[in-house]
Amino acid sequence: RRRRQQQQQQQPSLNTISIVMANKNNQRRKQQKLAAPSATRRHKNAVVKLPEITKCIRNSDPTLIDEFGFVEIRNALPSILIEQIYREAADKIGNLNQRSNNANSNNNTNRSSGRKRNSPSSSPSLRGGGEGTTTTSTTTATTTTTTNEVEEISNALQTDVSEELFRKVKMAMEDCDIAKRTMVTVFGKKGPPTTSPSSSSSSNNNDDDDDSCSSSSIHPTNRTESNYKGYVLETPKVLITPPGSPPQLPHADDHCSSCVFCLIHLGDGQEPTRVARYREDGDGKKKKKEKDYPTGITVGCDRCNRTEQLPDKDFRRGVHLTNEKWHCNCTSPHTPYDFEHKLTESFSELLSENAPNLCDAYAGPPSPHQSSGDGFLGLPTLIHRGPGNPTSATESRFVLFLTLRPLYDNMKQMEKGQVSVDKLHHHYNPALQIHASCMLYNQFKKVNSIYERAGCGLDGYFGAIVGAETASLMSEVKRLKEENRKLKEKIVSVRKKHSRSGRDFDGDWTIDGGG
Repeated sequence: RRRRQQQQQQQPSLNTISIVMANKNNQRRKQQKLAAPSATRRHKNAVVKLPEITKCIRNSDPTLIDEFGFVEIRNALPSILIEQIYREAADKIGNLNQRSNNANSNNNTNRSSGRKRNSPSSSPSLRGGGEGTTTTSTTTATTTTTTNEVEEISNALQTDVSEELFRKVKMAMEDCDIAKRTMVTVFGKKGPPTTSPSSSSSSNNNDDDDDSCSSSSIHPTNRTESNYKGYVLETPKVLITPPGSPPQLPHADDHCSSCVFCLIHLGDGQEPTRVARYREDGDGKKKKKEKDYPTGITVGCDRCNRTEQLPDKDFRRGVHLTNEKWHCNCTSPHTPYDFEHKLTESFSELLSENAPNLCDAYAGPPSPHQSSGDGFLGLPTLIHRGPGNPTSATESRFVLFLTLRPLYDNMKQMEKGQVSVDKLHHHYNPALQIHASCMLYNQFKKVNSIYERAGCGLDGYFGAIVGAETASLMSEVKRLKEENRKLKEKIVSVRKKHSRSGRDFDGDWTIDGGG
């Protein structure tokens, strides 16, 4: 009896030792293969195979970035710096795995407390979501915070770059000749010549790449110089795509030329990013098709004082930020502001039947010819997609992402009470990527506002689109917003009343018996 009691007392400790040893072995294996094939509940039993891509688009000339949408970059960073960035990100993933293992063994009941609902293109953390995740969703993109160090985005994980390593990246990229020439090409072009309204209206319609003007009396040197003076590096992230991750949805990083984004491989032989053709081909010959990308900014004409939408080509020169004089096509009819329409026109291919097959070519050489330190600089309006990582892969794909934002001289001096110039400077926002769902959402908002202005909103018909429960919540939110607006108006009215009577009001405000 005594021996049986001893065995029973020892059994739990033996089980505990077995669990700890199993976790240590799992952790050791995961450290050796940073990302063993794992996927979300959605792709738990799915085998991810990448499509065979046989086409490549090559461009190493910065002056042709508006033709191809990107320019290749080689050996952008020192090899020792690349290794440091890679190791820093790998250690964070290892810490994530360890915390996830500990959480799984200690409290399985919290397994699903913080997981996000995955979209078709989602692929969460190496542990399939893990414990302690918090979800943040927007109308255009979904980001799940896995830990303080690692976030889930689309089909990959992302983590920040430490300040020390980012300082070294800045030093290297500021001396990069390809980066300098690319930024000058995008943001340093001359503007239109200063002419009379009749001649300027015709010259403004010329292609940006054409230095000729409609009037033979105007010399090319009379064109407006850009105030572009340099660039600053921002938003450094390491993107990690584990094995078993499907490709991203085709998307653009922004709706206008707010910056130039940069992707640099942190490993040899990784799958390159896939891109769509930036300029359309026709009849076997390349023909330029300049798109009027919506900037979301309106400015006043310095000649006719009319307020018009700022074209992307003038937005690049920083017209809205600097003291440069800007003239619209004064002799043309006024164009009403319509951001959603321009967005749909500029990225209409994302809603076409062939949208899933748009990115049918690699940017640069194919795998395994990509080397550590290689990558490309791309326009934010370039439609591209992360290639994913097949289930058969044994390593994760590590890529450094960052943006190069233009800086300008002769910044406007804003008067007191006006919005600061820095707030007018459109910064890259990773939560506002342009993909099919973003465009559909903007169209939905536009159509709804059209009907609301006519006094017949679509509130009663939302259920057919988003479901009855979501439609009910949307209606409740709208009702609460309206109620809040009325309460604020009453508070202002009561305050004015007490102010006129010369009395001070202290304590809680109570209106019509309500709080």
